[in-house]
This record gives sequence, structure tokens and C-alpha cells, in this order.
Amino acid sequence: MAEDFEIHSLYESWHLPANESMGVFALGLRKRFGDYAAIGLDFYDAIEGQRGGFITLGVSGAIEYPISDRWLAEAGLHLGAGGGNGGYLLTGGGLMLRESLGVKYMLTRSDAVSLGVSHVDFPEGGKIRSDQFYFSYHRTFKGLFREGQPLFDDDELPAQYLDVHGAGYHQLAVILRNVAVPNSVQRLGGLPQSDLQQMGIEWKSYLDADSFFRAETVGAMGGSSSGYMHVMAGYGREYVLADGLCAEASLSLGGGGGGAVDTGGGWLSEIAVGLRKNIYKDWFLKASVGRFNAPHGNFTGTGYVLGVGRAFGEPMSQDYRPQSAAHVEYHPIRIRATQQTYYGRGNKWRNRPDQNVGNLGMQLDYFVAPQVFLTGQGLAAYSGDAGAYMTGLVGMGLHTPFWNDWFVEAEGLVGAAGGGGLAVGSGLVRQFNLGVGYQISDALAIQAGVGDMKAIDGLFAASSVSLSLNYSFNLLSLKY
Repeated sequence: MAEDFEIHSLYESWHLPANESMGVFALGLRKRFGDYAAIGLDFYDAIEGQRGGFITLGVSGAIEYPISDRWLAEAGLHLGAGGGNGGYLLTGGGLMLRESLGVKYMLTRSDAVSLGVSHVDFPEGGKIRSDQFYFSYHRTFKGLFREGQPLFDDDELPAQYLDVHGAGYHQLAVILRNVAVPNSVQRLGGLPQSDLQQMGIEWKSYLDADSFFRAETVGAMGGSSSGYMHVMAGYGREYVLADGLCAEASLSLGGGGGGAVDTGGGWLSEIAVGLRKNIYKDWFLKASVGRFNAPHGNFTGTGYVLGVGRAFGEPMSQDYRPQSAAHVEYHPIRIRATQQTYYGRGNKWRNRPDQNVGNLGMQLDYFVAPQVFLTGQGLAAYSGDAGAYMTGLVGMGLHTPFWNDWFVEAEGLVGAAGGGGLAVGSGLVRQFNLGVGYQISDALAIQAGVGDMKAIDGLFAASSVSLSLNYSFNLLSLKY
């Protein structure tokens, strides 16, 4: 039941045409399988050079083999999609392949660093083919994990799990942000930069009772900058003001750009302060204000955030130590690795030759009841001459078993999209999907679906066909 997970980060510099280079930072989460293998999701994000906003996402796998007590040989493979800031000229359809070989050194039982060589290729008509060195940092942690269908019953575990895993306190929120931009800030090309409206997801994982690691990914849905996206991570602390009311402060770093927002090489920083108020059981509202800055670009602004989210587990306590058993809460989660193709409607849905657009991505579902789930979805183009197109969506779905191992689903989504020459206007989009699936085993299923996607204030309108492989599991957190 105690499973190993790994957060890892990576830096390397890609060689682009015309002697251009692009520094890339990667951040990912993997689940380890046995002693030697791991599979997970990675973001690659430009932070140096001239390509701020170049972002890809995809699935990564790694194999390790011990050489000695502290040294391991490692090999990795990444399949992803994306682009940005001149992306379709560099990445073609957007499909990305990355292979790597290196050595890994264990600093502690939980911390390690790696050094090696990698090869990056965009084979769907792209011009990036690069060999380079990479450096990475890994941190392994244990989580309580049970594979299979959603569980909603109360349960108890031996008390020693509290000593091994801590309380496992996390928060997930959907956030809306307005970035107020000074009049002096200019877009790429010299025009004034409008205020930016953004939508995305924030994740916080508590390191102790009052400090946390945070990560967020957002896309533009207003401000004449469709195609803007950033991925950031950082550290913060919170302070209890009253029962159910906390103040927090954080510093985050990352990369972003696109939509003609001048972030230079892509490096971004944000200092933020805010308030969080519990409203019902584990649900909360939050508000914050932060200052954005692109050190190597002409972009700065003040971001005002409103969010709603849910906490998982309990804050760590110095006083509570169960003697025999600990109550646990199940968090039913499903990950869908998906391929989705857009079939455009009308002759102005994109500004390049009319052809279908293939996307790869991940869909993360959290079941709040056996037949109701909340979902967050990220996809990026890999074919159709639409490299640099990406979308991030949030919404709700209904899941209904109907015969033996078959089930049907319906979901409604809203979010941000842009890039790749798709006519999404400000970037705000909505999508409705219907699907049918077959449960192969308790944890695995295959699912097909059709959908309708449309820009709220743009000419983009498309029907979609999708195919996904679903993996269901339950994360457990301890309850005091």
C-alpha cells in the first residue's frame, strides 16, 4: 500500500536552427514501479534564449539499474507535444520525442542528482533536432496508494503509517487571475500590452504544519493574448489568523510566454500574498495579489487571483499520535492518457491550410461520488501543422455503468486555448464530450468519445474524436 513517487526537475540547452539556443527547464511527477522503472507526466518550459512561451507536455518513462550503493545508470524516453513562440516553424505538427542516457547519484535515501546526454526531435515536420547534456534533481517520497476503482468508505490503518508518511496534506484549486499591466509594457512587435485574464490550476503540498510547495499552470482567456501559458513552482508559508482563516506568502519561479507577451527567454518570477477561508468541510475560497516579472523581457504586472479548491488530508499536528490505528480518507483519482483529433467546422476555424489537428494530453479526474467527477485536462497539438497549440480545461463529468464492464460518460468543460493558428479569439473556450468505455480490469479501461469544442468569442469551432487509456487508483490521506 505504501508506494514510491518522485518529483524531478531538469535543465538542458537545445540547439535550434541558425545557431540559436534555448535553455529548457522540465518539471515532472512519476510513480515508481518496482525497483527499476517509473512512469509519469513532464512539462518542458523555455527559460533562456528568445523563445519565452515554448512549452510542451507529455508522458515520460525511466529505467534505472544500480552500479553501486549510490550510483545508478538511467535511461529515459519522453513522448509529448507542444511548442510556442514561432512554434509551428520549429516543431511542425508539434510531436516531440526525447531519449536520454545518464548516471544518477543518490545524495540521500530521498534525494538524487543525474547527469547525462539527451536527444530531442520533433519528427512531424519540425526543425529541432538537438543533442545536449542534461542535469537533473530528483526527490522521492512515499504515498499511501491503492490501485483500482473509486473507494468512498472509511477505513483504518496501523498507526505507524503516520510516522512514515506524515499527514499528507494537499490542496488543489481552480484559479482565475487578472494581471494588471502598466501602460509602459509593450507586446512583441511594439504594441501596448493589454491586461491579461488567466485561468488554471494550483497545487499545494505541505512540507510541515505551515510551509508548502506550490505549482501552477495557467493559460490566457482574455487580453488579446490567446496562446499565452506559464508553468511555475515555488515555496510558501502560511499563518493562522483565526479558525478557518489563513494568510499566506509565496515566491514562485518558472517559465511562460506566447500570445505575443514579451517574456524574453521565458523566465518568470512572482511574489504573492493572500488569504484562504474554509467554507464547507474540506472546500475553501482563496484570494491573493502578486507581482509578476520577466527579468529578460518587457513584461511585468500585478496579478489578482480568486480561487476555489479542496483540501486533502489534515494539517500536520504536533499533539496527535494515535496508539493503534489511524483513520484514512480515500481520494479516488483517474488518469486518462488521451489522443484527440479536431475536425474543423467552417472555413475560418484556423488561419493555416484546412486540415485536422491531432492532440496528445492527459486528463485528471477526481471522483466526488461514484458517478460524479471533477476533471482537469491539458492537451497539445502533435499533427496538422498546428505545433504550439495548447489547451487547458476544467469541468465536471458524469460516469454511468450500464452493462457488464461497459460505461458511458458525459462532461462539460471550460478553459483557455491558443497557438497553432487556431482562431480562438481571446482564448476562452468550452467543450462538451460524450464517451463510452470498457473496463479491462479493476484499474485499467479503454474509452472512446466525441465532442464539440468552440471559442466563446472567436471563429474556432470543431468536432472532436478521442481515444484514451484510463488508469484508476485511490490516494489515501490520514485523518485526525
